Amino acid sequence: MRKTLYSAAGILILTFGISYFTWCWGMWESENPFMKSVFQCACPRVSEQTRYKPFKVIASACSNPHLLDDSPNGKFVLLAVETDKPAIARLNLENGEIRTIHFGKALANFLTDDLLLVGSIEEGRYFLLDQSDGTSIEMYLEPHLEKAFLTAHDMEKVWWQSGLTIGINSDFKSNPESRILFMTVGSTAMEQRQSLTVHGIDLEEDSFSYRPENGLYADLDGIHLGDKLIVETGQSLDESPEMFGPTKWVLGGDAVIYESLNHSLTLFGEITPSPQPVLLLEVPIEYRSTNSTTP
Repeated sequence: MRKTLYSAAGILILTFGISYFTWCWGMWESENPFMKSVFQCACPRVSEQTRYKPFKVIASACSNPHLLDDSPNGKFVLLAVETDKPAIARLNLENGEIRTIHFGKALANFLTDDLLLVGSIEEGRYFLLDQSDGTSIEMYLEPHLEKAFLTAHDMEKVWWQSGLTIGINSDFKSNPESRILFMTVGSTAMEQRQSLTVHGIDLEEDSFSYRPENGLYADLDGIHLGDKLIVETGQSLDESPEMFGPTKWVLGGDAVIYESLNHSLTLFGEITPSPQPVLLLEVPIEYRSTNSTTP
């Protein structure tokens, strides 16, 4: 009897070990929600890249990442990550350089390629971070709406980001009165932006999209050129399209970001989080001449 138990235990351990090794190193034909929930962050970190070929893993699932914004030039992205504590990471997609911004749970957007708006949700404070020289400048919050509109009208540059209006003058680093931030009224994004237009406030361009030409487009199957699939994701992503955010072109139209939205799996009556990576799929070099960037 004892020999039988030892034998059964040995088979169980061997089966577990084989399952662990083969899944970690991408030997399964398709993604398995159960295996992902069990092994996703138990596997060696280097094996994650193997599992997600042909993608490039730009943010590991184990950092619980979320894509916040991409820069106007498509070279940088902002990611909310969480390892030891919540932080924001500014990732250079060209060379992989990462700058970590420790603001806890925060919102973050690009105003320009180097100028970021970062807000501490816990403290209710907002800052402009200039990545070109490392300076951090706290914004002046104007609570009186009509005064805010008048002040913003006279600002040299004004942006609208997720319900927030940001205005600065060229001397904003030395003069607190040259920077302002306020909440814009309106229940929808269109209403909020219309309220700025009504008050004669001209906004800086805050939406940049890369639209490849000559029939190049991306979906959950991969990157297509007309009717030809030139890069296949190979990840069975189309089995649950509702779990993925929209694809986003970056690097001048030479790559596409795929963000798999975090979801949970119920195991033995318990809800188990299943963190997902942020992935980059590159256009093959021979097809890149068909791309162009259009702000």
